[in-house]
Amino acid sequence: METGKQPILFTIFGGTGDLTYRKLLPALYNLMAVKVFPEQVKVLVIGRKSFNNESYIEQIKPWVKKHARLAFSDNVFNQLAEHISYIQMNFTEQEDYQKLFDIYSKYKQAQQLYYYAVAPEFFSVISNHLMACGCLVENHSHQVLIEKPFGHDEASANELHTQMLDVFSDKSIYRIDHYLGKEMIQNIMAIRFKNMLFQHVWNKEAIDYIAITASETVGVEERGGYYDQTGAIKDMVQNHLFQILSIVLMEQPVDDQVETMFKSQSDIINSLVLLDKDNVLDHVVLGQYDAGSVDDENVVAYIDENKVAKDSKTETFAALKVYVDHPLYKGLPIYLQTGKRLDTRSTEVLVVFKSVNNQKPNVLTIRISPDEGVYLTFNAKKPGNTQDVNVVSMDFCQSCVYENRVNTPEAYERLLFAAFNKDKALFTDWSMVQSSWKYIDHLFKVIKEANVPVHRYKAGSFGPLQVSDLLPKSYFHYRTK
Repeated sequence: METGKQPILFTIFGGTGDLTYRKLLPALYNLMAVKVFPEQVKVLVIGRKSFNNESYIEQIKPWVKKHARLAFSDNVFNQLAEHISYIQMNFTEQEDYQKLFDIYSKYKQAQQLYYYAVAPEFFSVISNHLMACGCLVENHSHQVLIEKPFGHDEASANELHTQMLDVFSDKSIYRIDHYLGKEMIQNIMAIRFKNMLFQHVWNKEAIDYIAITASETVGVEERGGYYDQTGAIKDMVQNHLFQILSIVLMEQPVDDQVETMFKSQSDIINSLVLLDKDNVLDHVVLGQYDAGSVDDENVVAYIDENKVAKDSKTETFAALKVYVDHPLYKGLPIYLQTGKRLDTRSTEVLVVFKSVNNQKPNVLTIRISPDEGVYLTFNAKKPGNTQDVNVVSMDFCQSCVYENRVNTPEAYERLLFAAFNKDKALFTDWSMVQSSWKYIDHLFKVIKEANVPVHRYKAGSFGPLQVSDLLPKSYFHYRTK
């Protein structure tokens, strides 16, 4: 999809923050480098620091050079810089918005796009100030991009949603889950719905189990204070893993409308079978990595400077065995696993099919990161005068084939391009947010009622030893190491 000729006024609140420096500006640079940056876009960067245009451009140059996926070019960067204007202002002060009103009044016909690269508690503050200053023209084209967390439970998510609806329509709100911008996440639907090989065996009759894993080798690092209030389930399962799960299991949409796709995804999350205090111990394993096993001053249980209690029970690891009450998958076990300071960095979907005649099962692995690709194993006869069978494989490494990455946009690059084109397909629908929080709120309720323990595990391991009792033994053989 190509961007139209309508001018775009793209305003970034939080323009001197880490997200803008590391993700947003490098993504804009990449769009410029591959010549899909809209010609008529004006980028307004809002920040409190006392930069002028020239000093801000100098400030961001090394960040763009370091974090852009494409080779740095002064010529490309200078082209991008021509579109950027820095505005020093305090976005919490109403009187400062006069600066924006003066600019917006010159772009009355523009598509107005706002990016809230700030903490969620400031979303309604900015929105209300934009409305009060007259910056939001009635019946005009407005879009607002917001980052997770979308609340910390269903009640706070509802409150945030209501506050946003006071100013913007739900159609105008683009909720970012950067996982949805990853190439292989989008490829899951192509693999499922565009190959007869899989389309008619994607069910409980043919599949033994599905495992969705997002493991990290890094620790909580500088996010200790935030993480102690969040944990692995809220940080990863509620959004990223549930998004992947919904795409892996969703029924094929009957049309190309984005609303139809969102409904197919939400139907899966709504069909998750709720656990209770009597069975939660058989379906959930929680863990926290041991600070004594790694040189990491920022481990959750030991950060004093970030005000994290030394007796914190916040999980840095979570493994769940879940089921969905859906005709195609009823009784099919699905495993969700995520953790920090594990033995490998990998995000992948593992589909293990049922064995035929006691042979090794076919296994489909969709590798999402850091390597992108698809790996399929199947059985074939050994060469020679024998009927013995070998397991052979087909391996498509997308990131190897397209190693120059010219045609493979990164997540934020893809998301910004989609927003410029008013394409909501790569963003999170409110129904998904609400459904996910309903399940997670109930999960934490039964975790508390059953007093589910948080096990210690050694940094650099596969997680708590207890997880080996939850996950199928074959999982440890098939997973990417």
